[in-house]
Amino acid sequence: MTATQNRLSQALIHGVGVPITRFMDATGLYAGMLRTFKQQVASRRVANNFGSYQPTKHDVLVCTYPKSGTNWMLQLAFQIAFKGQGEFDNVHQYMPWPDAPSPVEAQLEDATIAARSPFGLRIIKTHLWGEHLPYTPDARYICILRDPKDVLVSSYFFVRDVALGPLMPSVETWYETFLADAFFLGSWTDNLYHYWKMRHQPNVMVITFEQMKADLMGIVRQTTAFLDVPLTEAELQTVYEKSTFQYMKGVEHKFNPPPVTPMAYGEAKMIRKGQSGASSELLTLAQQRRIDDYCRAELKRLGSDVPYDEMFVIA
Repeated sequence: MTATQNRLSQALIHGVGVPITRFMDATGLYAGMLRTFKQQVASRRVANNFGSYQPTKHDVLVCTYPKSGTNWMLQLAFQIAFKGQGEFDNVHQYMPWPDAPSPVEAQLEDATIAARSPFGLRIIKTHLWGEHLPYTPDARYICILRDPKDVLVSSYFFVRDVALGPLMPSVETWYETFLADAFFLGSWTDNLYHYWKMRHQPNVMVITFEQMKADLMGIVRQTTAFLDVPLTEAELQTVYEKSTFQYMKGVEHKFNPPPVTPMAYGEAKMIRKGQSGASSELLTLAQQRRIDDYCRAELKRLGSDVPYDEMFVIA
């Protein structure tokens, strides 16, 4: 895009798009549009994105709701698989993402990826619900859960920066669609419900983002044992160091997606703050408590025994 075209595009966005966005936000039309997006995302989630592929003993699936520490665990597991010496130019160079909205470099059919690891392991990313995952007893599944309040805040900044920019709806609209089960990423409680049901399988590990924050080295050791790989203390320390927020922030360009629309504010930060219990950045105390009440009620409706109050920071 030339400089003139860019100026024209920005003029249209701010002169026409922003007023329309504000009108749609005020009248509830934006919330309706987000519901439509949710239906589209849900249809992709139901689709068999793995095709006929059945995970093997070489595969480690990192399963998350979006904005729940996905890249953090991808980095941690990848470093374990490579004794702390794993290198890549982009996170999806060697880590397939079958349900990605657009194709990524690494593909499920590429058997050479696992062959690069000293332990023959390949890390796969997915946001599929547990009920739609291709489950096999040979593969291993790592499910990460995160406080929904922090997910809401993180997703707001991410979508604004990578896609909508000044056309982003208000925080209030983002928040209300979450509570109305119209959130475009799908139901957080439904996602948690399905992952939680898998936790008793011997080849499934379910942990929280909050546990990773509280004891990263403990999670490094737990994940290493889960993947059944022998690492020395020095190798464990290297995996730990390369999985810290400080290290990952220094190489965040390897995880960041490119802007997807002309409205984007620039390169989205996949590794923005890495905080837990900090949803007051956007949400009032009353809004945080309402989210907690909503999620508890939804989990009860689903018949889940998730210990919500024990797992997540309660405002």
